[in-house]
Amino acid sequence: MVRAAQKLHVTQPGLTRRVQNLETTLGVALLDRQSKPMKPTGAGKEVYALARTVLRSVDDLLAVAAPGSEPAGELKIGVAPLTCWTRSLPALCGNGNLKGNTW
Repeated sequence: MVRAAQKLHVTQPGLTRRVQNLETTLGVALLDRQSKPMKPTGAGKEVYALARTVLRSVDDLLAVAAPGSEPAGELKIGVAPLTCWTRSLPALCGNGNLKGNTW
């Protein structure tokens, strides 16, 4: 777990906590902590394979939406009153002009 945390540039306790939270959410052990070195369980191997598939799909999605691709469609963003409007939206939209309810 120490080497994995170093590779991910996170602390070992933080990584352990995240893995434990994921195991709790999924209701299954992902790592066999009794083996030395620690090894993934059968479920852990399946979750890892699915996670890699999801990440490849995200990479594909990002490639389609990469800079230089043609904009298409309309983007609608809902914002919370006042605080979000005065702080976040201008930062997201730059110097956009307010026209009705759209930038």
